[in-house]
Order: sequence, then C-alpha cells, then structure tokens
Amino acid sequence: MPKDEPTTDAQGARRPRVLIMGWDGVRDDVVRAAHTPHLDALAERGFLATVRVHAANPTISGPVWSTMATGVYRDLHGVHDNDFRGNAFDQHPDVLARVRAALPGATTFAAGSWAPLV
Repeated sequence: MPKDEPTTDAQGARRPRVLIMGWDGVRDDVVRAAHTPHLDALAERGFLATVRVHAANPTISGPVWSTMATGVYRDLHGVHDNDFRGNAFDQHPDVLARVRAALPGATTFAAGSWAPLV
C-alpha cells in the first residue's frame, strides 16, 4: 500500500488511525536535536506534543506514565511510585480501554518493555 493511502474498511470507508509513542528518561531538547527523520516525518503528518512535569506528579515512571495513559494525576489514578498496586484504573481507565468501550470494533495494540506499564 502506498504510504499516503488511507486505511479503509470493506465498504471503502476511511478508518482513522492513531499512533501514540513515548519513551522514558529522554529530555525533550535531546529528542528535538537528534537526527530522527522517520519520527520527524510522522510528526509532520500528525501531531507532536511533549509533556512537561507537573508538581502533582513526581518524576517517577509509574505515576507519569499512568497520568499519560489515564489523563488524571496520581491523586486520582492512585499510582504513587513504580509499584502499581492500589491503583484506581477501574475508575480512571487508560486511553486504549476508553477506545474499546467507545468503539467496540476498534483494534488497539500496546507494546512496551516494562510489563507493569503494558
């Protein structure tokens, strides 16, 4: 398929696609200064956002990634460190769970190298 051709369903209707990428422990200025032509091309065709640390979340992976995934701070999602026990993800589901609830036929996929996060 040509790279600019949209994905379509069996009836020929365009299917929206969303790609969310993140990496841990890399400063925004370092990423922007790096030679990343493929990431740059994705950003040019879509939307690029960076996250600034907020006082409501410490700079610990568990709380920050949980905030990214759920859209709420640690006082609501319940992740205060890298131990995810006691979380409130049932009350504040992640973005993929929200997509599946809103669009039951949607296909979602998550990949990562840290099991508690995925």
